[in-house]
Amino acid sequence: MPSYVYVYVGKAARLNFDIGMSNLTWGWKKDSHGPDVDAAMAVLRDPAPDSRVVFAQELRAPEQPAGWPRTPGDDPAWTKAWLEGITLARVTAPLREESEQLWPDALYPYRISLGEVVELPVFAPGDLDPGVVAVIRNAVFRSGLPVLGPPPVPPDVFSLDEIVDDEPDDLSGMEDLDRKTVVRVRREQEMLRKVVFGKAKTLRCSLCHREFPVPLLRLAHIKRRAEATSRERLQVANTMPACTLGCDELFERGYIVVDGQGMIRRNSKIPDLTADLDGALTRFDGLGVVGYGEGSAPFFAAHADRHSRVGVDESVLG
Repeated sequence: MPSYVYVYVGKAARLNFDIGMSNLTWGWKKDSHGPDVDAAMAVLRDPAPDSRVVFAQELRAPEQPAGWPRTPGDDPAWTKAWLEGITLARVTAPLREESEQLWPDALYPYRISLGEVVELPVFAPGDLDPGVVAVIRNAVFRSGLPVLGPPPVPPDVFSLDEIVDDEPDDLSGMEDLDRKTVVRVRREQEMLRKVVFGKAKTLRCSLCHREFPVPLLRLAHIKRRAEATSRERLQVANTMPACTLGCDELFERGYIVVDGQGMIRRNSKIPDLTADLDGALTRFDGLGVVGYGEGSAPFFAAHADRHSRVGVDESVLG
């Protein structure tokens, strides 16, 4: 079975994380710190082909208590915790010791080589598996040292073996660049759909509340994908099921927006409506968004702000 080694990356370690990912290398100042760390280091000294490191980035919680995330495990904030990012990387060489400095603040001589780095979907507040949350909390108290844990995504959601980064390294031509972009978008959409839709055969549209077979639902980005950061694109809270029978198009083009209470509103920036379009919009009167919450609220606000400035988006959707 695959082994998963968790490393917590706080805000202060963001620069080091970016350097490590650019060089496909990660390191630590020491290689021992109690039984939990020692067990993880033993895996890294003799990694199996499917050993992976899970980089859990920047824990968040609503109404973060003082000292967060170094707080007791029974603190209610942990039940609603979420991560800013989850990066999965395969271990490609055993733990070794090196003397050449790679990071600016310290040597971090105990190092591993990484490959097949993939950004995973970021679960909405409260949706992380409790076992994963417990391991991440343990990693927080280890100050960046590794600990063993379960798969970051439940196996019944999707297999992590399905998302290995097998894109070609040759980007010499525009055709290759285009393919790389398409592959990334498709992988991103596939992972998010599996997280949100799971094995459901039918789901309700978040906007019109009607229930449809899953093939008639799109997993729509709330904040426009072209304007979202790479992290925002992978956040489950930035997505919603929207039906292809009109809701997805009306939302994407800005005919409807969502207010700060999660209620669907007609866009006041639209000066003229046909009678038929006006009739189509009446279905949203008095409706709130299914699943609206503090995680999705900023993305709906960004969507409403954009369309309050530009009105209807007449561009080709993509």
